[in-house]
Amino acid sequence: MTRRIRIGGAADLFAPRRCLPSRTASHASSHDCASAARALLSPPLHCARQTLGYWSIRGLAQAIRYVLAYAGVPFNDVRYQQGGAPDLSRSAWTDKKESLQLDFPNLPYYIEGDAPGEQLRLTQSTTILRHLGRKHLLSGATLAEQARCDLVLDTVYDFKSILVDTAYSRQRAEALAHFASHSVPHYCGQFEKYRQNHPTAWSAGDHLTIADFVLSEMLMQADLMVPGMLEQYPLLKALVDKFIVSDIWTAQRWRALSRPQRRPWRAAAVKRTMPGSVAAGCTTADGCGSWLWLRLL
Repeated sequence: MTRRIRIGGAADLFAPRRCLPSRTASHASSHDCASAARALLSPPLHCARQTLGYWSIRGLAQAIRYVLAYAGVPFNDVRYQQGGAPDLSRSAWTDKKESLQLDFPNLPYYIEGDAPGEQLRLTQSTTILRHLGRKHLLSGATLAEQARCDLVLDTVYDFKSILVDTAYSRQRAEALAHFASHSVPHYCGQFEKYRQNHPTAWSAGDHLTIADFVLSEMLMQADLMVPGMLEQYPLLKALVDKFIVSDIWTAQRWRALSRPQRRPWRAAAVKRTMPGSVAAGCTTADGCGSWLWLRLL
C-alpha cells in the first residue's frame, strides 16, 4: 500500500509544489532568519518525491517519518501489510524486495532522487536517519553536538533492541516484568542522568538533531508498555513534552505528518498464533502472545 503524503493544504495532492529550501549550507546561515525568509521566497524548484518503505506499523520507521516531515520532504509512505493468522504471510514484502534494486534488501528502505541511475537507495534505519541528519542539518552544529547525537542515537537503539525482544517474547508476563524492573531503570536512569549532566535545549546540545526524534519516539513506546514510566523521570518527560508541543510542528511551512501524540498506538485486535498464546482469534492485547498491537492509528 502506498500513501501519498500531503505537503500542502487544499492543493492537488499530486501536483508539483515548491520544495523546502535546501539546508545544506553552513550551520551559521541555516539559523539566520533573514536567509531562511529569502529562501522561502525563492522561485519554485523541481520536487523529487522520495520513497520510504516499511511495515504498516510505527516500528523502526516512525522517527524517519518525523524527520522527513520536519524537513519538509515530500515522500511516498509505502506500508506493507502482513497477512493474517495462521500463516502471517510476509509476501507483500518478499515478493517485492528483489525488484527494488536495494544493495541489502531490508525494511525500512529509503529511495531518494528521480533519475534511475542517480537514485540513492538505502536500508538500515540508522543509516537512513544519519543520511537525513547530514542532509538537513540535524546532526549537530558542532563536533561535540555531532558526537553526542551519535552517542544518544546508538544508546537508544540498545534500549530499543530490548524493548523489541520484550514485545515479541513468548513469555510475555515475565519479559514485561523484567523490562519494567531492570531495563527501564537502567536505560531511563542513564538518560535522566545524562540530561542532568547536559541541561541543554535538546539531547545533543542547543540544536534539534535526529537523536531527539528517535529518543522521544522510544520513550513514548516504553511509556506505553510501562504506563506512568515517564513520571519517574522528570527530565525525560520534559523532553518528550517539549518534542510533542514544540513549535517545530507548527512553524514548518511544509508538514507531512500531524504532530506526534503521547499515545500514538492503539491496542488493535491482533490475530497471531504462536506457542504460548491463546487462540488466533484473540481480540485484546492482553490475550495475545506478542505485542503486535503497537500499530499505527
